[in-house]
Amino acid sequence: MHIKTALVDSAGRGTGLVDIRPQRNARKGISHPMTFQPFDKIPAFDKSGFDSAMKSVSLVARTNQTVGTEMADFTKQSFEHGTATMKKLSEAKTPQSAMEIQAEFMKASYERMVAQAKLVGGLYAELAKEIGKPLEGLTKIKLPATN
Repeated sequence: MHIKTALVDSAGRGTGLVDIRPQRNARKGISHPMTFQPFDKIPAFDKSGFDSAMKSVSLVARTNQTVGTEMADFTKQSFEHGTATMKKLSEAKTPQSAMEIQAEFMKASYERMVAQAKLVGGLYAELAKEIGKPLEGLTKIKLPATN
């Protein structure tokens, strides 16, 4: 019984059939199509690699916890700000004063949102920089400094 598999090149064109039994192919000088040679070249995952991975996981968890706390505080402040604005609007005597109150609310809300986005972006930029530190030695590429 002959078990064969098709070989294809990078363009997807068939280049022939090869017996998938390695001993038969070895006699013919053909490498086995189902060997995982690239994985044989991967260095052993040593203790320092494991420590780096655990440090990265811990940094991600800590950053996400900080971002969650910041977003919860931001949401609470937004609700309080909105409630105070609604109270002011209910006390407005003229449509002009109501429009001014709304304009102030929108401006303050936008400024707070931009500040919050910068804060969260800064936290994640710092996380990326910290996670990238162990990889700098492996790749010999320095990460750009963040502002």
